[in-house]
Amino acid sequence: MLAHTYHGLRELGADLIVANYTQERWRDRFRRLGFFNGPSNYLLALSKPLAAALGPGPNALDRAYMSRADGDGRLNL
Repeated sequence: MLAHTYHGLRELGADLIVANYTQERWRDRFRRLGFFNGPSNYLLALSKPLAAALGPGPNALDRAYMSRADGDGRLNL
């Protein structure tokens, strides 16, 4: 799905494609398509039950799927 979207946007003449995802597999697929990592200003606050469900550690969000659509959108990219 990511590859088809990427190629479709290229065919439409997109100059820039921005993606911001936390899930490890999605990040891996974006890297394979030539995307690169950059800084993020995304602030995320978790409830105590959700934080406990994700588990401890800096990579806890690797298993979670979140995108900018889950936050304040394109205004603060």
